[in-house]
Amino acid sequence: MSDVVNSIYCVDTSCFRELARHYPTAIFPGVYHEFERLVEQGQLFTIEDVLEDYIEPEVKQWIKTRCPTCIARKDQSVVDCLTEIMAAHPDFVEHSKTTSDSDQPLVALALALSRSTRSTIVVVTQETKRGPAATEMKIPDACESYGIKCVNLLRMMGAEGWEFKRNPPDNAGGAAGMQGKLF
Repeated sequence: MSDVVNSIYCVDTSCFRELARHYPTAIFPGVYHEFERLVEQGQLFTIEDVLEDYIEPEVKQWIKTRCPTCIARKDQSVVDCLTEIMAAHPDFVEHSKTTSDSDQPLVALALALSRSTRSTIVVVTQETKRGPAATEMKIPDACESYGIKCVNLLRMMGAEGWEFKRNPPDNAGGAAGMQGKLF
């Protein structure tokens, strides 16, 4: 069993965008059900700033209506961690963004949770570490500096043991019934 099972996940904007792009609710309702289960169990959070970033309307509405308890506010412990992170890592700012940046508050939430619980905290993001020529720190870099595990969405799904299978129809159709037929 993976080392991230029974963890508390802090989910980045990029993961919600990934859900909208590659896992639409009409085709993958099980993915959303599993997210809701983690929220109900108190194992999945995001910071309120994420909702200020651009997320496809369908997914943003799903978060607000089906998973409102996953939206963490910036309490004093998060603000204190955010101050600490920004002092230690002034390069953890994306200067090219014209809107608010939820990356720092998300890592601050993860850091605050790591200091207040015995659970393993895992940040879930589609970002990768910065390259050697990059000047701006990314979420995985910041997490690593605080000893916080960081994985992408697919890795989290696998670690949680999520499986989504389509049951074949009861009739003899499908691949077995297609023997030698292309159309």
